[in-house]
Amino acid sequence: MNITKTVRIAKIGYILISAVFCMVGVFLMFYRKVSAVTLANACGGLFLVCGAVKLMGYFSKDMYQLAFQFDFAMGLFVVVIGLLMLIKDSGSPHHFEQLFGILVLADGLLKLQTAVDAKRFGIRLWWMIGGLALLASILGVLLIFYPAVREENMVMAAGSAFILDGALNLSVAVCAVKSFGKGRERT
Repeated sequence: MNITKTVRIAKIGYILISAVFCMVGVFLMFYRKVSAVTLANACGGLFLVCGAVKLMGYFSKDMYQLAFQFDFAMGLFVVVIGLLMLIKDSGSPHHFEQLFGILVLADGLLKLQTAVDAKRFGIRLWWMIGGLALLASILGVLLIFYPAVREENMVMAAGSAFILDGALNLSVAVCAVKSFGKGRERT
């Protein structure tokens, strides 16, 4: 498969998983009666898919190599978090919130670096990536250190984090993923 097709597939995968994150977030914001166990299991499965998409993105070779530069480690990290959510039996539903907070914080901090690199590359919308990354990082810290007391609040916090992380990854996919044009493929 040529590089252009690989990058296009990775970009579409990134956009789709980002859209799914946003939709899950909107659903959780309006339907807060989801139990913590159901939420953790559903998110665990979603994180496994997200990790696979991130790994696929890493192995594609986009022109700037910005969007996917950290996705080998982050893809593996997301898969581990997904597995922990699926198999770890926890006495407290807050483990979900803290694991998700760690994931959002890590993604936000890595995307802050992507925004700085995007500015150096002359990408006009670097500030949007940076702003969303900063907000995601702050929300990640809040999820880690200030877990919600009631399950309904936890579901709402998770919904907010899904929307923000989905928007962050969508902005990166749209703004920073470039493929080579015909005849300009790099080997």
